Amino acid sequence: MATDNPLIDFNRSLGNVVQQSLTIAANEIIPVVKKRITGTGKHGSGDSFSTPYSKSHGRRRSNTGLQTSYKNLNFSGSMFDGLKITDTETRFNGATVTISFDGAHRRRSDQSPASKQQVANWLGEQEDKNIIALSNEEINRVSRRVEDLVPNLLQNLIAQQ
Repeated sequence: MATDNPLIDFNRSLGNVVQQSLTIAANEIIPVVKKRITGTGKHGSGDSFSTPYSKSHGRRRSNTGLQTSYKNLNFSGSMFDGLKITDTETRFNGATVTISFDGAHRRRSDQSPASKQQVANWLGEQEDKNIIALSNEEINRVSRRVEDLVPNLLQNLIAQQ
């Protein structure tokens, strides 16, 4: 929405450039986070997830050919398929992107329905941590990617003015 003030319009456009850069970088980091969690069973802090699977759940995992040596919070893959950007916001002083779980979580017929985010919240309570928190390395990677993207997007913006 254009205004009569070109400075305000440019400032809004600049915010959109930052938002677009952050969205691209966030979409690129999501598979990295999934791989860290499911491949290593580690929080963003570098710590392993809590105690191993219960005996009954470990047996169920083993019977379906899944690893049981560490907790990776992945059984069917459906929950992590829902990990995506669920919100974006551009403000005067920056932009934010929210990565969370989207959609319904497939559950056994004897369990009540739940969203993927509800399951993630429950797992986070069990772990006493946000299960998808980024590591420092992942945060730095997002920052570097945004820094790489902004100049090109700014050039495109200036060319359009």
